[in-house]
Amino acid sequence: MIDDSDLDAGSGENGTVSSWRLSTFEQKWYAVSDADGNNHVAAIHKMDENAVQIPAFYGSYEDPLPVYLEFRYVNDEVEPVLDTIWYLTPNGSVRGTKAKELVDELTVYPMIYASTYFRSFCLPISETSFTITKDNYSSIRLIYADIADISDIRDVDDDGSAFYAFASVTDIYGNQIDVSDKIYEPDRELFDIRPAVVRTQTANGEELVPVVEYDGQILEEGVDYTWEKKKPSDKFTEPGSYSIIVTGKGKYTGKATMTFVIEAPIKGDADGDGEVTILDATAIQRTLASLPVDSFNEIAADVDGDGEVTIIDATFIQRWLADLPYPDGIGQPNT
Repeated sequence: MIDDSDLDAGSGENGTVSSWRLSTFEQKWYAVSDADGNNHVAAIHKMDENAVQIPAFYGSYEDPLPVYLEFRYVNDEVEPVLDTIWYLTPNGSVRGTKAKELVDELTVYPMIYASTYFRSFCLPISETSFTITKDNYSSIRLIYADIADISDIRDVDDDGSAFYAFASVTDIYGNQIDVSDKIYEPDRELFDIRPAVVRTQTANGEELVPVVEYDGQILEEGVDYTWEKKKPSDKFTEPGSYSIIVTGKGKYTGKATMTFVIEAPIKGDADGDGEVTILDATAIQRTLASLPVDSFNEIAADVDGDGEVTIIDATFIQRWLADLPYPDGIGQPNT
């Protein structure tokens, strides 16, 4: 286990530690022995006298999702046994799941997790992964093994050596902490998908597709997230509130249930700008003449409710604007 005697600290202009150089590896190091008896090199964070954590990630090198695996001594066990899995969110909060209560299998890669003021890094240190289930967790142990018995230490800089002696980051004072060449895989800031919202849309007679927005930015489906209907029978054609399940991708992590609201169109609001004006009559006229319009809602444009959009509908909008007789409901939600 690394302590202060293992660190050679360098100082920046303000006297803050800007880099750490590990002393020569001992002949033994920590490893996770998986349910199949394979050893995976591990970084160690001691919690208390009875517990240690190792950082890992699941997903892929391109889209890493950090977790901490907490091992505890149970009864008279010589080696600590996997107890709790802590899922780390981008805002620094954590949620824990007991290994014995896992619903789905979880495949993880041991790593070093470095968090800075600007962003966080997942540094893979293992060449291999292992899978945790509620059935095999009690067979997964943290051991102190001979280096020769830990064959999967990751050669992060491809220099032919599995040992990596220098790492650095940038602290909040701007001091350079060289992460030594290989943070390229993976190297990204992660964001929890839960603060995202689904944009409200207006019914137009067609099946609508949810649009997800994060902090004012429209996310790209398939790149930033995927979604599914919570009730597969829902048809996103009628006004109402619907539940969808959004799963983050890329730099967005996690999963959340969100509300997709579809509003009834305003009768007469043919261009969909939220109000009835002479521009709506013009939009109808241009559409009938096969001229381009930016947006057109046929349900809203059919103000006389005869099932089709004609010049009569444009005329009724003009009459409504001039306070002349017109069909009921213009300017109101088309229920």
